[in-house]
Amino acid sequence: MVHTEKGADAENIVRCLMDLGVMPAQLVLCHMDKRPDLAFHRGVARSGVMLEYDTFFRPKYQPEVSLWPLIEGMASAGLTDCLALALDMVQLEMWKSFGNSPGLPALLTDVVPRLEAMGLGESHFRGLVGGNIAHRLAGSEASSRS
Repeated sequence: MVHTEKGADAENIVRCLMDLGVMPAQLVLCHMDKRPDLAFHRGVARSGVMLEYDTFFRPKYQPEVSLWPLIEGMASAGLTDCLALALDMVQLEMWKSFGNSPGLPALLTDVVPRLEAMGLGESHFRGLVGGNIAHRLAGSEASSRS
């Protein structure tokens, strides 16, 4: 897993790691929804690299015009197995345990229903909210793209 700063330099990160012998199926690039370039995301995913999206509750990143269209575009390309959805909740005021929201349950209570409304079936949204990354971290390939 590689933390990117708004998806910047992802091409060089992948190239560098591959030059060192890391296979695309071993890579997860984080915060990629902060770089809402669907064609780029599709290309990276088709190479076998997993992309992590996490700005659902971060208004400054405009999830309605960036994140959700990326998910729809990746789903329409049949690439949901190369995505991992998470919550970037770096600020304490976003945690229910500190008396605020949305909190960690929001992935299941807010995001999953929206994925269902998009027409994604249970196997897709289960993969998106945990299954895909679990397979990746376990070393099993989620797809035959790599």
